[in-house]
Amino acid sequence: MGNAADPRYCFVAMSQILDRPADQPAPRTGADAAPGLRVYAIFHLNIAFSSIAEEARPALAERAYGRLLDLAEAAPGPIGIEATGYTLEELARIAPDWIARLKGLVAAGRVTLIGSGYAQAIGPLMPAAVNAWNLRLGRQVYADLLDAAPRLALVNEQTYGPGLPALYAEAGYEGLVMEWENCFRAHPDWPPAQRYVPLRAAGSDGASLPVVWSHTIPFQKLQRMAHGEFEPQEFATFVASHQPPPGGARPSRQRRTRPRRARPRPCGPRSPWRALRRRCSSE
Repeated sequence: MGNAADPRYCFVAMSQILDRPADQPAPRTGADAAPGLRVYAIFHLNIAFSSIAEEARPALAERAYGRLLDLAEAAPGPIGIEATGYTLEELARIAPDWIARLKGLVAAGRVTLIGSGYAQAIGPLMPAAVNAWNLRLGRQVYADLLDAAPRLALVNEQTYGPGLPALYAEAGYEGLVMEWENCFRAHPDWPPAQRYVPLRAAGSDGASLPVVWSHTIPFQKLQRMAHGEFEPQEFATFVASHQPPPGGARPSRQRRTRPRRARPRPCGPRSPWRALRRRCSSE
């Protein structure tokens, strides 16, 4: 994640992005707030990811999620952690100490909790009522387990639809985290420098919410660094190379590719979909 004293960039708390006036940059963290890029980090937790066997979840909580909280304690600024309500319920069952530790870090401001839903469901593919229930149940889990009410939500699967701003606003969210690359692909006329500033997502019914951008390429490079394909300093240099330009040339358009269709898998006994059905039926 780089050096806290690196003058090329510094960390900011994501909540500060929402709080800042429109004509002012987000406040910096640390005494060495030199001019440079303001960066933030969000880590996505989904214990129901299809490649993770249910019996492997305790090892995941210890070897990956536990180290994430170590990072939150050592990072030069607050990090964001986003998790579905189902993920937190499962962690409360198999690793209750992890939940207690996360709750303390959220209360201390070392972690900014980013919302999701009870399950990681692709919003535009579901009826509005199901989306509303999913967001409502997710926020209830955050309140019950972490005594927290996240202000920002990561749009599930980074798949946007014009009906989502109103649903997230009704659920209590004040802003969305959305991937820049997909949006820019649909709007190639946008100035590339807009990737460095928050915008607003306009819904089909007039509702709108601020958008904080996530970025695919840094995420992929971070994965490669974690697998030892290059050194942390190389990643820090890549991040620092993203200084907001005064103008900048429009990047070449990417070729569209057809995604491969995933093979359907049966729901296991601890599937988030079964849990979501039980939660909805009990209300």
